[in-house]
Amino acid sequence: MNKKYLAALLLIFLAVGLGFGLYREVYQRRSWVSEVSLRDIKGFRAIKGMTIDSASLVKDELTVATTGSKFIFKQDGTLEFWQRIPAERKVTTLKLEDGIWPRSISKKDDFSIQIETDPFSISLQGDSLAIISFKKMATTTFLGHFQPEFTTGNGGKQNFIDTTGGFGYYPVQDKPLDVRTISDELFHFATSFSMGDELWVSVFPPRPYDWARLNSPLAHTGKEEEPYSPETLIKEAAKHAKVFTLHSFFMPGGDKEPWLISSFTPSDMKEFERVRDSVQAAGMKFLIYASPYYSRAPDFFAEMRKLIHDYKIDGLYYDGISYDFRESYKIVRKTRELFGDDIIVYIHASTDPFNSTTFFAPVIDTYADYILRGEASRPANLSLDNFLKYVVSGLHTSGVNGYWLYYGSANADQKGEIFNLPDDAAIETAFRNHVYFPWSDTMYRSASKKDWQDFTKKYFKRLEKYKEGPLSQ
Repeated sequence: MNKKYLAALLLIFLAVGLGFGLYREVYQRRSWVSEVSLRDIKGFRAIKGMTIDSASLVKDELTVATTGSKFIFKQDGTLEFWQRIPAERKVTTLKLEDGIWPRSISKKDDFSIQIETDPFSISLQGDSLAIISFKKMATTTFLGHFQPEFTTGNGGKQNFIDTTGGFGYYPVQDKPLDVRTISDELFHFATSFSMGDELWVSVFPPRPYDWARLNSPLAHTGKEEEPYSPETLIKEAAKHAKVFTLHSFFMPGGDKEPWLISSFTPSDMKEFERVRDSVQAAGMKFLIYASPYYSRAPDFFAEMRKLIHDYKIDGLYYDGISYDFRESYKIVRKTRELFGDDIIVYIHASTDPFNSTTFFAPVIDTYADYILRGEASRPANLSLDNFLKYVVSGLHTSGVNGYWLYYGSANADQKGEIFNLPDDAAIETAFRNHVYFPWSDTMYRSASKKDWQDFTKKYFKRLEKYKEGPLSQ
């Protein structure tokens, strides 16, 4: 084979390669979502103040902005995840070997849009959640653009949090996760996905922190021996609280373990109406126990409609939701879609939805008005400050007021429940980390009545002083 023939053959190969590269580049650029296709991207509803703000195409970069985040499809084939609350910053970038090129908008409803790319479909929600459904095998690389101060997770899922916010990484199918630090400001990890796999990426906080909720302190009561609160207790609670929660003991099934409730119906309707009317007359909102986790009702939401519309209550106390994060998300979101933002949703999630005392999903919490945590202890290797700051408080994650179940986690690696009163150090540690205590006659039942009353006066006086800071701004 002579040299001229080899040279000609080489030129042919080079031409084919360049032609393919040019074709690929042109094909990718021509396949971008067009400005015309974005004209109908409007008319989104808001849930708890969260919505899709806009979708825009500037210099071949597609940006979808929500209340708490921005998702930017870059010219170089990467996808950037930005946080917008309390300030804008890039939290992570997703890279694939063949790039991520948005081809079309395949679906839109009043809270989300779905974008098609070659490797996956991605559904962007108004609550700053991206749900990625893989169409083929792909290896993803995530680059983190900050140094987390707190990480927690299991099954290849993980939260990356600092005092500004962060993001959650939740593959539906358990995957190995090896996070490696690159520098003080960068980390990365790679994961392989198969066709049909699903990945959730949640940027948080998805909405501003609800400082105004501090004006509506929470009361939580109810005893097995006294399922319907007496008038004296309601009047006492009204001195300090604006929201009154009645625990499960007033309904059959909720009065004893295993707490399984087939119908959320009071055992004594006359007594139930007395408590409700007295609570509302005292200027408080009335919430009752309504756990999805312990419910055995054939139609849970039909029961919730009955409670809200027929029993005329003001909100729901979810004592656990489920131990499937997708199901928990579906339940809390449907609650808001059915009943709106005006009803109060109060969620106890000490281990929900990942069966962990420290790992949680802010995108689930954000649909609540109050979050209650701490019943199932806290790890010995986690300081109380970090437990309260990053697990109980919603300041950096969900935007929700976090309440501490002190009796379950007063001590590290605590075994069993201790119904003592929080001491001064615990109160100050809680406020320092933007965490609060419910008014309750049952959570501190080891204390004498006088000590409990003294603590209540002291705590709510301290709460008023604490509120002067954030609420005066």
